[in-house]
Amino acid sequence: MVKTINPSKCESDSDGAPDEVSFKEGSRYDEEILQVQRKNKARVARERKERRRLWAQRKLPQKSKIKEHPNDAPELLPSNIISFLANRENNGILSDSEEMETVENTSRAKKSKLQVFSDDEIAIKKDLQLPSCAENSLAFLKRRQMQVPRSRAVLINANRALRFLSAKGGLLSKT
Repeated sequence: MVKTINPSKCESDSDGAPDEVSFKEGSRYDEEILQVQRKNKARVARERKERRRLWAQRKLPQKSKIKEHPNDAPELLPSNIISFLANRENNGILSDSEEMETVENTSRAKKSKLQVFSDDEIAIKKDLQLPSCAENSLAFLKRRQMQVPRSRAVLINANRALRFLSAKGGLLSKT
């Protein structure tokens, strides 16, 4: 909203100089100019933003609007396996007291060295006969171990003993 100079006033002036503007009018004109400039900058920024958004939409592939079934996704298991596992889980649900009993049984089983072959068959290792070659090799290793003079603590905690020996100031240290 810049004020235009009235040509009739210019003709009346002999030197052709523009109209004089008071300080208040000049500051008002300046404010109007600054306001128009701010609006233009905001408009240009909006247009740039919109242009970048449209460009990004064209660059990126559109996702299909059809939702995939969860079983069709490649990272999920097929539906027949999921149903099999669900049926198996439903059949094997136990109450809290039964779960506690199974936990106690498994801890006892570890102590008695149980070996599980499948879900239904459980065999105790003590009852299984080792092949003769395995028995011979175990006997040989036991004899070799007893021939080497070591303390019982070293035999039981071999890794710990090695750490102590190889630590700084130990027998195997390079210092």
